[in-house]
Amino acid sequence: MNSIPVLTIQDVATLDGVLGDFLKKTEAELTVVIDRGGNVISQFGDMNVMDVTIIAALAAGSFAATRELARRIGEVEFNALYHQGNGSHMFMNSVDDETIMITVFGAPTTVGLVASQQF
Repeated sequence: MNSIPVLTIQDVATLDGVLGDFLKKTEAELTVVIDRGGNVISQFGDMNVMDVTIIAALAAGSFAATRELARRIGEVEFNALYHQGNGSHMFMNSVDDETIMITVFGAPTTVGLVASQQF
């Protein structure tokens, strides 16, 4: 299993700044960056929306499950997963081979806006 990357104080400040700008542009509620093992690396936004630790673990599991689905149809993996609810929505995308970004948003924004602003 991969280990959580070592981040300096400057790395965390930079990441928080990027995530803060992302939330402003998309009007999303929360964004979380996790490793493929489900460990939270950084989070920004309304932490009261959900239990971030549980969401991180479930998102990592979801990516692992869909990786096998992708392989069954000849793909390496699906780079993004979207879950649409009645009021809240979740977009998860692979940032790189080690990290996943989870974004929770509601009616003020769209999945297209969230997806187009990903880093």
